[in-house]
Amino acid sequence: GDATLDEFNELARLLAARNDRERALAVSLRALRSRPNSITLDGAEFHVALALALDRGDLADEAIEAWNGAHEIPGDTLTFANILENMGAPDLALRLIEQSTAYEEGNTVLRLNALRLRAAAGDPTAAFDQLLAWQAQGNLPAAGYALITELGATLGRSDEVLAALG
Repeated sequence: GDATLDEFNELARLLAARNDRERALAVSLRALRSRPNSITLDGAEFHVALALALDRGDLADEAIEAWNGAHEIPGDTLTFANILENMGAPDLALRLIEQSTAYEEGNTVLRLNALRLRAAAGDPTAAFDQLLAWQAQGNLPAAGYALITELGATLGRSDEVLAALG
C-alpha cells in the first residue's frame, strides 16, 4: 500500500538531511499531491523551503494551493504567510493570502496584510494607492493608517498622507 503522510514526510526530511534535496522535494510533492487536505504548517513550510532552495517556485505554489484548500481559519493563513515572508518570499505570502477564502470574503486583517506584502514584494505604489482608496471609503482600520504613513514617507507622498490623516 501507499505510505502514510507521516512516512512520506519523514522520508523527505531524511533525504534532505543527507543533502539529497531533489529527491526530498519529489517525496514531499508526492505526499502533498496524495493528501492535499492533510497539509500541516510544518509540512507546508518544509515543502516551500525545499522548493525555494531548488528554485522551483512552481512547486512552492502547490503547497499554497493545498494550504488554502485545507485551511480556512484566517489566523492560520496569516501564520503561514508570515513564515513565507520570513523565508524571503513575500510574493508567495501575498499569493497565499489573496487566494484564501477569507481574503476573498473581505477579511480586514488579511486585506491589510496583503497590502503590506504587496509593498514588500516590490509594489509599494500599488499598495499605497489601494490603501488611500480604502481610506476614502471610510472603513480603513486603524492599523491601515500606520501603513499609509510608512508607505507615504517611503514614496515621498507626504501630502497625500496628511490629507488621509486629516
